[in-house]
Amino acid sequence: MNWALVVIAISAIALAVREFKAIGKELNRNKREQAWPQFEEVFISGLQSGISVTDTFSFSTDFDLPELNVSLRELTSSLDRGLPLISGLEQFRKKVDLPQADLFAAIVGLAHRTGGQNLLSALKEHASSVRFELAARGDVRARQNAILSVAKLGLLSPWVLMAVLSVNEQTRNSFNSSLGQTLLVCGFAISFVAYRLVVAAGRLSNFSRIFGGFDV
Repeated sequence: MNWALVVIAISAIALAVREFKAIGKELNRNKREQAWPQFEEVFISGLQSGISVTDTFSFSTDFDLPELNVSLRELTSSLDRGLPLISGLEQFRKKVDLPQADLFAAIVGLAHRTGGQNLLSALKEHASSVRFELAARGDVRARQNAILSVAKLGLLSPWVLMAVLSVNEQTRNSFNSSLGQTLLVCGFAISFVAYRLVVAAGRLSNFSRIFGGFDV
């Protein structure tokens, strides 16, 4: 048995599982980002109609925001049980895990302490800036994903070539030798490092978490 191929196969499966999990996490995060501006518009609409800040969160759960509704319902339930608004906002922003939610919680928390002054204008400005930022990031993300796909295919091509060459019995015997197995493992290690470098180079930087927390 070619132990190098066994090691490579196990490592490749582990890498694929990890990458699928990372992709799923990133997709969920992107969905929350895309839903966030709509939530802020609903929240602003509630405030404009005269609903209190606390009741506006409950009002927001009536809208189709599947990526945020669970967090909103948890927040509403906590507030109904008597949890202070500031503490509820802290739990909410941690649950949503978005930089946009950090700043939103900071704005609402500050307005709550100061009697609601300038809350609507601040939220409108924030919602507008979030939409602009997400649109710009979406365009950059689309371009980078196209480049990354080509780069990943380039890293995969040597292994496709190796599989084709392995049809030849002499080539298989060469790969089964100690030197051949060492070359396979070293080649996989180099490919793995190159793959991680490509992924790291193509990863968009996150929003600065300046308001990652605030005193309750």
